[in-house]
Amino acid sequence: MQEGAKVVIADNAATAVAPTINASGGTALSVETDVTDETSIRAAMDMTIKSFERVDILFNCAGGSRGCTGS
Repeated sequence: MQEGAKVVIADNAATAVAPTINASGGTALSVETDVTDETSIRAAMDMTIKSFERVDILFNCAGGSRGCTGS
């Protein structure tokens, strides 16, 4: 966070990462998000924009499958 980045952690479970970033002088927000649910994704984006006004970089490191048979 030395460069001033504001971080949003969108995750399906509560995370201790945002409080750790905030405690070390950074700015972070944790938003519970289900990446398989469009409404949940939209809510996370809305919270991000409400909190930080914009998104400059988006990093997607989420997994999920819908209708995958595994073959």
